Amino acid sequence: MYNPFRQRSVSRGRIHEDDIEKALSQLCAPPAFDKKTGSQSSISDGTFQRIAELLNHLQAHQNGHGWSDRPRTYTVLRNIQRLDLFQPFIDLGLNDIAFPYTIEKIPDLIPEDDLKDRFLRHQRYILTTASQLENGQHALTKNGDDLFRLVRHLGRGGFG
Repeated sequence: MYNPFRQRSVSRGRIHEDDIEKALSQLCAPPAFDKKTGSQSSISDGTFQRIAELLNHLQAHQNGHGWSDRPRTYTVLRNIQRLDLFQPFIDLGLNDIAFPYTIEKIPDLIPEDDLKDRFLRHQRYILTTASQLENGQHALTKNGDDLFRLVRHLGRGGFG
């Protein structure tokens, strides 16, 4: 798998936009159909952390805001080839916690019925244990830290 953090693309803490795009293309792709189980899995929570990190770099290149907080929304819109709707989703204050959408709950930003259907079909790839937890369901995860994203360190110990 392509890793832009280990490539020549990093200079002064910034990753080149082409390398970000290449990595996002791989990370956001729907998982392959498993012939053994006869099903298609979801994108992992760890992958969404990497997507969020890349979106953080990409928003710095393109003067965006709030992108890295919505890796699932970005992934669905990317897979239906409608990234032009990403900023309007952000402007409406829609976060990844809004998943799963229903036909009644999809914002008016998506007016066409066939686009709504594609959006609903592709959201199944982004519904993982974290979104199940957000909806009040219990889930078993190998590493609970995968469900969180570091914003900043709170301190270095001590007391006071």
